[in-house]
Amino acid sequence: MQFASVGLIARLIGLIGNIPDKVLQLHMDLYKEELYQLRYNSKYVSATDRWRKTMRDKAQHEARLMERIANMTSDEG
Repeated sequence: MQFASVGLIARLIGLIGNIPDKVLQLHMDLYKEELYQLRYNSKYVSATDRWRKTMRDKAQHEARLMERIANMTSDEG
C-alpha cells in the first residue's frame, strides 16, 4: 500500500515537472529496494547497478555501430 501511494505521487510530480519516466522508474526502484530491504541480500543487483549496466551496454553498442560506419567509409576511399 505504501509503495503504491508513493508511486502515484511520484507519477503526478513527474507529469507536473515533466520528469522522464526512466528517471522516475529509477528512483522508484531505489525506494522499493529500501522499503523492502532488498539491498541487504548479497545476490541482489541494485537498481543503480542495473541502470549503469544498461547505460554502459548502450554506449558500447553505439560505439560498435560508429566503428562499423567508420570502417565502411574508410574502405571506399
